[in-house]
Amino acid sequence: MARDLTRTLIWRPNEEERRGGSRQRDYYYREYPTQGYQTYRQPYQQPYHPYRRGGPQRPRPQRRFNEFNKPLRIIPQEEFLRLKAEGYGRFYIDKQIRRKTPMVFVTYDGVLRGLILRRMPYNLDLLANGEKIRINKLDIKYCYKQSHEPRILPYIQIDEEVKALGLGPEMDPSRRYQIDDRVLIQCYRERRPIVLVLRGGEVFGGVIDWFSKYEVKIELPSRRCVVCFRHAAYSLGVAAY
Repeated sequence: MARDLTRTLIWRPNEEERRGGSRQRDYYYREYPTQGYQTYRQPYQQPYHPYRRGGPQRPRPQRRFNEFNKPLRIIPQEEFLRLKAEGYGRFYIDKQIRRKTPMVFVTYDGVLRGLILRRMPYNLDLLANGEKIRINKLDIKYCYKQSHEPRILPYIQIDEEVKALGLGPEMDPSRRYQIDDRVLIQCYRERRPIVLVLRGGEVFGGVIDWFSKYEVKIELPSRRCVVCFRHAAYSLGVAAY
């Protein structure tokens, strides 16, 4: 009685591939006997191309954190509008928290240097001089990275007339200086320089890197950036061509 045979697909390089030609695979069948009426296929031990065999592989680099890879969750309408208004400012603060970047925050009472520990809708937790400090965002006029300070300070001018007014944080939003978003959009698209004067008398001149409902990031001529809070704005001027 003849034996039942099954055939298994096996890879074998052809002559053209041995000579360095195309890597088109050439297949042939290897026959294996069966016992009784049961038929089965014998898997080949090395079914892959010799250049693709399994073995020790280089470890994959760890994927960097991406804010958009977080699992989706349903949020209330009020929280959605708040996140939409925060825009780039929220991502900027979160990035400095992840990277533990030393920051400089200039307030109406002085200068604070330290790391950002936590971001909240109206406050920031800082680690300054080994102590945890919570500051209100309304008290902050502008901030920047501590490593960029030598190339930022020479480009900060002071308007003595505004400084002499001794203005503090304005709690009433209706009494603050309102920056027109249409002006910011046009200056951003055309890369037109702006001059922003804060309530403390500081004057910043440069182009807009990005802006949100609460902040404006200005790129100074030294190619370093300062994040100014819009609630601390006193006036805004646009360079004329």
